Amino acid sequence: RLSLSQVQGVGILAGSILLEGQKGGDALLTLGALGSSLLLLKYDRDQELQADRLGVKYIAKLGYNPVEALNAHEQLEIAVERYTKRLGKEQREETFLDEILSTHPRSQVRKEEIEAMIKELPLYTIVGDGKGAEVFNSQLKKIREVNKAYIIFDEAERAFKDKKISEAKEKLEKAIALNSQQPPFYNLWGNIKIKEFRYSEAEEMYNKALSIDPEYQPSLYGMGMVYFLREDYGRVINYLSRSLELFPEHYGSHFIIGRSYMGLRSYRKALKHLNIVADVIPKHPEVHGYLGICYENLGDPRSAYREYSIQVKIAPNNEIGRYAQERLYVLRIYR
Repeated sequence: RLSLSQVQGVGILAGSILLEGQKGGDALLTLGALGSSLLLLKYDRDQELQADRLGVKYIAKLGYNPVEALNAHEQLEIAVERYTKRLGKEQREETFLDEILSTHPRSQVRKEEIEAMIKELPLYTIVGDGKGAEVFNSQLKKIREVNKAYIIFDEAERAFKDKKISEAKEKLEKAIALNSQQPPFYNLWGNIKIKEFRYSEAEEMYNKALSIDPEYQPSLYGMGMVYFLREDYGRVINYLSRSLELFPEHYGSHFIIGRSYMGLRSYRKALKHLNIVADVIPKHPEVHGYLGICYENLGDPRSAYREYSIQVKIAPNNEIGRYAQERLYVLRIYR
């Protein structure tokens, strides 16, 4: 099944950005709070049944009580409910955990099917309590301690999304006091400092996250943003190239790298990244205007006219939209 799918990458997805204006001093920057991005495969009916049957078989063979397979469904449903409430979402709103459940539909029907499979199993022997609870709980002890900090972090992230910056800071301080070794905590600090235009402090926070995990992609992206706002384009490209190695489909990184190559007047390299964004987000509020600039500087006025026209249709009133309107008048002979 997997061989039939082109799996590009799974990981942490940083929020998209919206930049209004060109200079760091007057830029209005909104960084979406971090969320998880999962690439999920849909399974057909026969594959679901096969997976359940093999799962029950392996559980029993290893000495676990196969009835625990039923409990796993119930625990996942509880986890979804708790996580949804923590994010402040209504039950009808989808979260990424709901998407996990959506790949395993007919929950009650599947439980009944699993019960039937258990009855069909050959004789099996249960080892100990059939759950390995003691070993399992000892392994989870540290994770449960870390989770206490993440419960508070989720509240900080929610406050940041709601633009309640003071509350976000307060919650974040509490989360870090419980556990100071979590990159997402410092990354959120960095996002807050970016929003406050305190770029040096943002850089410090992103560096702290990267000192814990050098491959923490959201903070590589954050560092790229800091240097972009400082117009240090060489460093932008360095950090965001690493970001894309880890997360090839992170379109925020493609957009800012493209803008940085424009700053270095490497318009052909800029086109590569900006076209990726335009292909995936055709109604992006700025990318077509920047593509127009690139084409114009590469001596291709017809392509420039086409991109400026798209920009004006999508977002005529932002800065790049107004520039596109001016250029359309100059290039009107290429209609």
